[in-house]
Amino acid sequence: MASPGKYDITVYQRTSIAETFNLFSDAAKTVIFDLTGYTVKAYVVDDNSLTIPGRVFNLNPQMTSPLTLGEITIAKTAAEVIAATFMVGVTGPVPKWDLILTHTATGVILPPVLQGSFIIKEVYTP
Repeated sequence: MASPGKYDITVYQRTSIAETFNLFSDAAKTVIFDLTGYTVKAYVVDDNSLTIPGRVFNLNPQMTSPLTLGEITIAKTAAEVIAATFMVGVTGPVPKWDLILTHTATGVILPPVLQGSFIIKEVYTP
């Protein structure tokens, strides 16, 4: 895999998230990345997450079976998005997210596959 793809996510309070990503081994996107033997993680962090506990939002990505499809899904319910209130209306640096793969046999963590901003916008109408 080459440099990480950029994918910014914007979601509104009280709404759900459903994103599906197809990973490829080549820049031309002709060779599907086989996820067999890997685990996946994706987290949202902000600049305060190093000093204030709990300021990390686990996106809990799931690999689609069969793993040879190279497909990863991130899904969060509206209730889970509401629970991430620390990110709503953030002023200053925008929270960022990334998705990483770890090879289970070797423990080698690959560079981020995807990364970008993660914004939860306020909804004003009740």
